[in-house]
Amino acid sequence: MVTAEPSPDLPIKARKGIITAECMFALNSVKDLMVGIRDAFGGRSKTIQKELRRMRETVITELKQEALAVGANAVISVSLEYSQMTGKGDPFLFIAAVGTAVEISDNKGV
Repeated sequence: MVTAEPSPDLPIKARKGIITAECMFALNSVKDLMVGIRDAFGGRSKTIQKELRRMRETVITELKQEALAVGANAVISVSLEYSQMTGKGDPFLFIAAVGTAVEISDNKGV
């Protein structure tokens, strides 16, 4: 997986198309309370950082699965988008991963 268009010498045999993976996680009341206290006094929220890391790992795993499902063995131009939403007063963290699924050959020029 790469986050930018690869160098011209990367042996891309075929572009399989754009793939995506999305995850939404609810924050529970205890986490929200601790984040609120942390925000009031300043500092970083390890709880939210841990949750964001878990979310990122989840969408990257799912993006890899999407790539395999379309016959790709690599993903280029990967982008991650984060946002926060509320539904019925409960906060949610949302992350989406987008990339281009490609098939690359093991040997250059093959």
